[in-house]
Amino acid sequence: MSDEVPSLPAGEAKEQFGLGCATTMALVGLVVAVSGFLALGPSLRALMGEGTRGMLTVQTRDCNITLCNWSGSFVSDDRRLQLAHVETADLAGGTRPGEHVAVIDVDGNIYGAEGSTEWLGDAGATLVGILVITWTIWGWWSSGHSLQVRLWAPRRRARGGRHARPLQ
Repeated sequence: MSDEVPSLPAGEAKEQFGLGCATTMALVGLVVAVSGFLALGPSLRALMGEGTRGMLTVQTRDCNITLCNWSGSFVSDDRRLQLAHVETADLAGGTRPGEHVAVIDVDGNIYGAEGSTEWLGDAGATLVGILVITWTIWGWWSSGHSLQVRLWAPRRRARGGRHARPLQ
């Protein structure tokens, strides 16, 4: 009894990685990468302290096993901007309803004023999306496919062959 694994004939793909699977995975990766990238700008601005500084009056706190979300009203330090209902997940875990917390508003997103860490998740999502796209392309190529895709067009036979008429 041999422990050898039978090898595939030369040129045969190890496993099939179909066009539908590759397209779906690439689209998922693209959505994750783009959404992370779009959120990265405001979160980096908050990290740098840019935006409108103000106070969040916490009205509700909703926590699950790993994450808490706070909602309340925002008033800028100069009192020019007042938002009746805002939400954030970027506050210290012990923040309770009724507290007033210093925050930064960046394009309608509320971040903790002490230095936001939201950019880490946004950068992570961008990186994961790029990795999924890269893995998909690698999987497609390594399964013996190329990027030359015919769109449901039948193959045309070359003119000629044994019954071809000579050119005049």
